Amino acid sequence: MEPAPPHEYQALTAGVGVASLPGRTLVELTGADRQTFLHNFCTNDVRGLKPGEGCEAFITSVQGKIIAHVIISCEADRLVLDTVPGQAERIITHLDKYLIREQVVLADRTAEWGEL
Repeated sequence: MEPAPPHEYQALTAGVGVASLPGRTLVELTGADRQTFLHNFCTNDVRGLKPGEGCEAFITSVQGKIIAHVIISCEADRLVLDTVPGQAERIITHLDKYLIREQVVLADRTAEWGEL
């Protein structure tokens, strides 16, 4: 990626500007059990999040090994995991194997959503 032109850099550092964050991985969790389910695999208190709040966490294996570092955003009807590019399949595969009776739907929204 090429550096921003000087006028764009100046706008972002001295004023107000918008920057696109291309390629970030965005995974959506919906369903009634989403917070409790994700809480069981995170290093932060996901159950206590209210809409409009978020936290930073590691998703771990049942042995405590790190699967991914994520920023979790809580919305009224979903949780969104934001992490580095290329992690959707790894996160979804890991979490999906523990979905048995929980009402949770995992979806890769990377291609559909963007971040500014």
